Amino acid sequence: VDSTAFLIACWQTVGFCHGVMNTDNMSITGVTIDYGPFGFMEAYNPDHICNGSDDSGRYAFNKQPEIAAWNLDRFAIAIQHCLPLEKSSPHVARFHELFDKYYSARMMDKLGLDKEKGDAEEDKKLIEALFEVMEKTGADFTNTFRVLSQLGYDASDQDVDDLIALIVKQTISFEKLRSRYEPDIPIKKLQMLVMVAQTQPEVLSRLNIPPDFITSQPKKLELMNSLSP
Repeated sequence: VDSTAFLIACWQTVGFCHGVMNTDNMSITGVTIDYGPFGFMEAYNPDHICNGSDDSGRYAFNKQPEIAAWNLDRFAIAIQHCLPLEKSSPHVARFHELFDKYYSARMMDKLGLDKEKGDAEEDKKLIEALFEVMEKTGADFTNTFRVLSQLGYDASDQDVDDLIALIVKQTISFEKLRSRYEPDIPIKKLQMLVMVAQTQPEVLSRLNIPPDFITSQPKKLELMNSLSP
C-alpha cells in the first residue's frame, strides 16, 4: 500500500498518465509496468485521457489515485485466503492518507516551499490555486514548473513580470483551450440523454452509457461557454 501510494504520488506530480490501470497492469512492488498508451501531459487538464479507447475516462489523470486504491482493494480480496480481510483492510484504507502525504511533500519540493516552517493548509491552497490557473489557461505541465524554478527568493518586480510573460508562452491557444471542453456528443443528443437519465436511468444502463459520462458533458459545455479570450 505504501509503495503504491508513493508511486501514484510520483505520477501525479510529473503529469504521468498510465492509460490502462487494470489490476494485472500494476505491481505490488511500487514500480510502473505495462504502460501501453501512456503519456506525459502537456497542457494541464486534470481530466486528460491518454488512452483513445478509454471512452468513459475510467483511467483519466485525476482518477489514477482512486483506481490505485480500488486495485489494492481487489488484491486484498484475491489473497484473503492467505491474509484475512480483517488484517489487510486497515492497511488498504490508509492509501489516500499516504498518497496525500507523499503528494504534498513532492509538490512542496517542486515549488520550493518549506515543509518545516510553512503553513500546510495555506501551502495546499497555493498548490490548488496554481493548478486551477494552469487548467484555465492550458499551461504546459512540465514547462510551467521549469519556468517557476527560475524565480529566486530575491526576485525583483521586473523578474516576476518577465516570469509571467514566459509562463504565458507555455499556454495553448484560446481555440485549443475551448475545443478541450466541447462535449463529446452533439448538444441535441446530449440534451436528450440528460432527459433520459432523469426519467429512465435504466435505459442508459442498457445502452452501456456510464452515469458519470452524462454528468460530465454538461459541465464541459458550461466550462466551454465560460471561456473568453
